[in-house]
Amino acid sequence: MPVVSAGSLLEFVLARHNFEMPVGRMEYLFLGPMSFQEYLLAHGQNRLLDLINTFGWDDTFSEAAHEKLLSALRDFFVVGGMPEAVQKSVDEQDLNKVLDVHASICETYQDDFLAADARGVLPIEVKAGQSGALKSLHQFVLHKKVSQAVRYDLNKPSRQMVACAASRGDRVTPVEFTLTSLPLYMIHRTDLWYSQAL
Repeated sequence: MPVVSAGSLLEFVLARHNFEMPVGRMEYLFLGPMSFQEYLLAHGQNRLLDLINTFGWDDTFSEAAHEKLLSALRDFFVVGGMPEAVQKSVDEQDLNKVLDVHASICETYQDDFLAADARGVLPIEVKAGQSGALKSLHQFVLHKKVSQAVRYDLNKPSRQMVACAASRGDRVTPVEFTLTSLPLYMIHRTDLWYSQAL
């Protein structure tokens, strides 16, 4: 029986599983956003795709084709490579519908990052909005026993002590750490990551 699992906390679940792993093979597949070439293909622009894939220096490149490709590239920059947004741009050709998809993705999407230096590992969570649970951050703090974490979101800069409970298997364990929250426009201010004691 094939089973597909996905999620940002999957690594933690598999690392501490208390169930028997099925006999068979595990494969890890990583899916990235669509490329510009895939975007052209999705929009049925096979001739333009062939043109850029087969171009050689002995070929002439028409101004009309160049303008069409620049226009498609501008559209790609707006639509992006997320498959649902690309599909919406193909099906509905309505930018507002594409932007609705972007908003939906941003509401649920988060990237978890780790920064490592001489002071150790620092978990970093990026949120597209102003609020959201920090479950994966809590899990990482518990798992790696770190005392600080960073969150980027749309809120003003702040630092706070976080005291909460995180589940680990069947146990609920208290977790305490200093959370440095910075707005996305201050992403370059890594000097603010490590906070002094509160």
